[in-house]
Amino acid sequence: MRRSLAIVCLALLMLVLTGCDGSLYVDMETRLQNSEGKGELLVTVSGTGDVNEALKNGDFSEYFSRVEAEGFFVRQYAEGDMGVIEIGGSFESLESLNTLQADLLAPLKLAPIIRAETLPGLFSSRNIFDVTFKNLDGEEEASIPTFFSGQQPPADVVPDTFVTYRLTTPGKIVSSNALQVEKNSAVWTLSDTQIQSGISLGVLSQQWQYGRIAGAALLLVLVVISLYRWLFM
Repeated sequence: MRRSLAIVCLALLMLVLTGCDGSLYVDMETRLQNSEGKGELLVTVSGTGDVNEALKNGDFSEYFSRVEAEGFFVRQYAEGDMGVIEIGGSFESLESLNTLQADLLAPLKLAPIIRAETLPGLFSSRNIFDVTFKNLDGEEEASIPTFFSGQQPPADVVPDTFVTYRLTTPGKIVSSNALQVEKNSAVWTLSDTQIQSGISLGVLSQQWQYGRIAGAALLLVLVVISLYRWLFM
């Protein structure tokens, strides 16, 4: 299935990176197109030290082709001396996104769960988005298959992980606990310690119902015209 194959890439990636010196940087961007949760997911992985060398020189082509065949795009490239792996895909609902992320990001010990609530109004609606990171236990991590020959490094020797998480919402953000807010995007910079502590990321966005506003404006114009005719004609 799509998400079952998508995990192959990062599963192999983390097995290669386990035991490396250096830091791992994960840039996650979730773009929500509507309050129902349709949107796109983009994950970019980079690193320093041995982690960077593994990202530059690792051969993931076989697994990338399998993931791409299921609708995701996957790229492995270099920006100067930095190796980068990029994975992206689309989803139809928050439920499918949460399931996808639990599989796709399990090897990185990241499983962000997004919950949403819509507060309807006459001319605008407000959307509340809450993001929490599920702490994956050892049993879930151990279920990841091994895709390379040789002895696996100790599971507890992993690089330090730093995550930049960006959430783009429908409508303008009016409140958030993010470090940075840009119109309809909220950005957090998290360490693995913060993620393991169960930090909660919150966003409140406002979305105007322009169809209703236009309808009300048209109705008002018609009322004014009718009143004018009744009074002066």
